[in-house]
Amino acid sequence: MKKKILVAVAPAATELIASVLDDVASVDVAHTFAEAETAIAGGVDLIIVGTFFDGSRMFDLLRLVKSGPATRHVPVICARAISAPGKGASATDPPILSNLDVVSSASRSLGAEGFLDFCQRQIAVGIRAAREELAELARSHLGDRPCPGGGC
Repeated sequence: MKKKILVAVAPAATELIASVLDDVASVDVAHTFAEAETAIAGGVDLIIVGTFFDGSRMFDLLRLVKSGPATRHVPVICARAISAPGKGASATDPPILSNLDVVSSASRSLGAEGFLDFCQRQIAVGIRAAREELAELARSHLGDRPCPGGGC
């Protein structure tokens, strides 16, 4: 059975992120918290949530997943895929870049497996290599992992 990834992002980031992951797993996309809750209730193997998801509710979704007994084992990767709502990936956005270390640390403190600055990776290594890195990161978190009580 094909693994399922929930991509919870702002609409502007949908094509950028979801298209990379189509070859990795089945992809469900959520633009609202309610859509994400529904997808999670149906079962997912990995969640990638963007900083601007549903009006910047990335941390709310992360808390929801990591606080639920049935979902706390699901890996979550937080990401910046766009520089600001309504914009595609761009080189820089100084107010956000100055806070990315804080966002990354907070993500990990709340239980995320990591934080990926996809915008910066595209600048550093190029779009094609950044897309390959994202796909490999997703694959690495979709491997077999033990579930609490053995019941996944």
